[in-house]
Amino acid sequence: LLDSANTANDTLFIYGTPTVPGTYNYVITANGCATPSTVNGQITIGVGVVNPGEQDQEVCEGIAINDIKYAYAGGGTPVVLGLPNGLLPISNATSDTLTISGIPAESGTFTYTISIPPGGGCVNGSVITGVITVGIDDPIGGNNVQRVCINEPIANIVYPLPAFSGATDAGLPNGVSGSPGPGANQYTISGTPTVAGTFNYSVTTTSVVCATPSVLTGTIIVDIDTISEANILKASQKLCVNQSIDSIFYSISGTASGLGLSPLNQGLKIDTLGGGAYVITGTPPATHAIHSYVVTTTSTRCSANGTVTKPINITVLKPEADFVMDSDKGVAPLIVSFTNSSSNANSYAWNFGSVTETSIENDPSYTFKEPSIYNVQLIASADNMCHDTISYPVQTIAITIPNVFTPNDDGVNDFYELQDEGISNVTAVIFDRWGKKVGEINGINDGWDGVNIATGLPCNDGTYFVVLEVTDITDTISKYSTTLTLRR
Repeated sequence: LLDSANTANDTLFIYGTPTVPGTYNYVITANGCATPSTVNGQITIGVGVVNPGEQDQEVCEGIAINDIKYAYAGGGTPVVLGLPNGLLPISNATSDTLTISGIPAESGTFTYTISIPPGGGCVNGSVITGVITVGIDDPIGGNNVQRVCINEPIANIVYPLPAFSGATDAGLPNGVSGSPGPGANQYTISGTPTVAGTFNYSVTTTSVVCATPSVLTGTIIVDIDTISEANILKASQKLCVNQSIDSIFYSISGTASGLGLSPLNQGLKIDTLGGGAYVITGTPPATHAIHSYVVTTTSTRCSANGTVTKPINITVLKPEADFVMDSDKGVAPLIVSFTNSSSNANSYAWNFGSVTETSIENDPSYTFKEPSIYNVQLIASADNMCHDTISYPVQTIAITIPNVFTPNDDGVNDFYELQDEGISNVTAVIFDRWGKKVGEINGINDGWDGVNIATGLPCNDGTYFVVLEVTDITDTISKYSTTLTLRR
């Protein structure tokens, strides 16, 4: 609008076409007199604020706002949008005024609009806006709805607070917290979430000014790759050497896009079954050990912080049976002590050549009573599920000393001799009943033919005395004194 003065008739004209809606209070001052005089006027264009200082307000929740009054021109009915619950616009068509009043019932920042449509001589409609902040304000930094990967920091969320207010928070994920600042009347939520999930949190004002606390809510979604085992017990297996594992099934979800196995080339492999399902199969190395593997997710979004690993531990049992003995041959009855030298085993079963002659001791002893060759067997077991067997022979002998022989040249028992398998050497001296030496034996291939070695004549029938020295197959020397009957 423009003004134009006419000094000839002392008049002032205000004229023009307004381009901005609003209520304009103008003043005209006359300066020609010693005492200036003024006159006031008001022009409302479209819609305008009658009390401009109340157009934008900050109030507590549950406290009435100061009435906001608007004047409007034109024939249309004002349309008001964006007010918080609890506030009402009341228009007066007689005075072309609109009043917003009431008690806000929700927190936040509300930008409202008042629109006057064309009509009543106004070709163009007009719009005016205002802002009402109730309690805690919407964030001025960050976003109250965020999605991040686990162990990835959120963008700081800064809330403006009413004057003289503090705030508390609830529902935040571990690793994320709220604190005052960075500026005055501000509250900031920041941090790095360490747990996954969807967290609906709230920020509540604490104020001595506002009797009713105000609350704003937000959501932080923390993503992570997820792995599920069809049977968690299968991830820890115990089996015997060269045995294949029971198949281990996994499925992935969340932000995971794949699943890998490490280490590779260690007997196990991973195959995809489609639809996020995977299977681990194979045979671990043939060593007695716990073979450890790891399955790890791959992710296109959370590759740095959101991947997940799961362990696989396969215990391979490889018992190895072995033993030593203090003697493996001798004259029956023979006592043998066994020393168990097995490895990777924790229980044992011995068999001493008979189904009834057994032991479960670690280092047993056993008496072999009869001459024979015994197959001594040891079964070494690991956890009663994997077994290894080894056996060694034990030979026992009996030394038989003859007490009768018949040197009559009939080809049967013509020599007094000792030729048992368990004898390696023998010497013997034969005496008659007067103590005279009549014969001798030197070696296992030697014998006495009943001829007196002193006279060269055959000895008479009767009883003779023998002193023997016998070396058995264990190189043990035994001495015997016995009698011998000679019969022709």
